[in-house]
Amino acid sequence: MKTSTAEQIDLSLPSATVIGSQVWHYREVGSTNDVCKDLASAGAPEGCCVVADAQTGGRGRLGRPWFSPPGQGLYLSCLLRPALPPDSLPLCTLLAGGATARALAEATGAAVRLKWPNDLIVGEKKLGGILTELLTPGGEPPAVIIGIGINVTIPLETFPPELQTTSTSLLAATGRPFERPALLKAILLELDSAYAAFQQEGPGAVLEAWRVYGATLGERVRAETTDGTVEGEAVGLTDQGHLVVRTGEGLEVPVITGDVVHLRGGGQPA
Repeated sequence: MKTSTAEQIDLSLPSATVIGSQVWHYREVGSTNDVCKDLASAGAPEGCCVVADAQTGGRGRLGRPWFSPPGQGLYLSCLLRPALPPDSLPLCTLLAGGATARALAEATGAAVRLKWPNDLIVGEKKLGGILTELLTPGGEPPAVIIGIGINVTIPLETFPPELQTTSTSLLAATGRPFERPALLKAILLELDSAYAAFQQEGPGAVLEAWRVYGATLGERVRAETTDGTVEGEAVGLTDQGHLVVRTGEGLEVPVITGDVVHLRGGGQPA
């Protein structure tokens, strides 16, 4: 993994209580999640964040590579230590999704929505994603690493050919460039506020915030899971953040993890 020298930066977030109180900036890393894991193992405080100008080994869910060109995206990871059972880990993904969507929508005017479990979309094109990873070191409280990747000023024609029809950026969606430091500050403040609400009010605060920007509920979907394929209408979320799909037979099936595709009429992907 290639990692440049870090510098601690002060973003002047006066209202931040946990997230963003310590931010480390790197010019280039393999993956901000991996760097954040190393910091967690070394005893970094909750709320510690890593941001990089570029990633050489960025990844999304299921180990897929994440396109991370230098200076054109926001690549961020934060360390949390929530008191959560492992089956409630999806709540951390939904928390980050709701906070990030709100920050981006308010800062840019883009019509940012959320596709369960971890995609930020404009229309049906992917603007960004969230990768949540659980660390369970022996004898220590578990830690959660929340990675966020946002396509900021990437022109559509510079995406790899296989991504050009499915991906977008804030530049492509709005026609305007945006400064990454301003977006970083907006996201960290929203994350901190959402995390505080979650600690005070529980899962309900996370689920309510996610529904404001959620694009999946009410849609006909196909979910590819480790137990097979589930197809039907997305009708709700469980208290653990799992998606509930009602099949044609009337069964309500919780989808704990898997790829979810929004379907058009006739069952074709949207």
